[in-house]
Amino acid sequence: MPEAPIGDQPLLNQTNSVNPIFENTLNLWNWPWDTTTESADGDKPTGMPADFYKSFQQVVEAAGFGFEQHQVTTEDGYILTVFRIKNADVQAGVKQPVVFMQHGLVSLADTWIYNTPDVAPAFTLARAGYDIWLGNNRGNVYSRTHTSLVADKDAEYFNYSFDKLGKYDLPAQIDMVKAQTGVDKVTYMGHSQGTSQMFYALSTFPNEISSRVNLFVACAPVTRMKNADSSLQHISGELGFIESSMDTMSIYKMFDTKEVNGYNSISDSIIGKLFKSMSSVISNAVRSKNPVYDNQERLKAGSCRFPNEASTKEFYHYGQLITSGNF
Repeated sequence: MPEAPIGDQPLLNQTNSVNPIFENTLNLWNWPWDTTTESADGDKPTGMPADFYKSFQQVVEAAGFGFEQHQVTTEDGYILTVFRIKNADVQAGVKQPVVFMQHGLVSLADTWIYNTPDVAPAFTLARAGYDIWLGNNRGNVYSRTHTSLVADKDAEYFNYSFDKLGKYDLPAQIDMVKAQTGVDKVTYMGHSQGTSQMFYALSTFPNEISSRVNLFVACAPVTRMKNADSSLQHISGELGFIESSMDTMSIYKMFDTKEVNGYNSISDSIIGKLFKSMSSVISNAVRSKNPVYDNQERLKAGSCRFPNEASTKEFYHYGQLITSGNF
């Protein structure tokens, strides 16, 4: 699995604008801030936290750490971007144990630095003496290229779910990290779908994983979903109809901000109601049951980053887990 050439860091938030799909969820929650006010140049909402206007690299360096970007190509041709957060010892060449962190569904590496630097998981582990690497699965804004397919043109690009993430993305990224650092094994920390792809890998080729990974830390692990909440149960109950309807309309990806207007144009249709339901599901995924525990400033900062693009097949796959009760 060769490493691709390193290029300039892709800017996640090139226009510094609120992700319009996330903005829909903000409206559902009645958050007390204005996401529509723009600055004089007309492209930047005002009054947002400083991190809202920063790239991943800028957030890392502002927290006092070094940054690296690497790319690796999977066996099936997806070109993935992996970030590295380096504490002072790693920057000085001291070899430290490696933690590889993998984000969840509709997310990206920023998951691990969303919070303030004193408590963000990636920064906390870096300060504790670990060499931190953060993966980006295929399809998100950092890992959207392919050796032969074009994401915006080829439906085949989005023909994947977490099984392929476990089969291809996971080992490609880990092998690249091992090659870069010289360690025998890494500690793998996954969140949500980041755990599903590891559980798939462990159940499919356990020996290959055990030769690469010394510890698997599963945050919000997802395997059997029979007891998922009622909103997910309701959506999954219509899975067959939803899938056939989406295929008829040639919709193979979700939460692509470039297609929001297209989604809004069918908002009164049955499929339009699906997107409204999905916004509700996404809002529940990032907020707590008690608003007192929600850090509104950090949610503001992440409003340009979440949700990120994903394949419809990933949603169908989790729907199957809900209806079947199996993994």
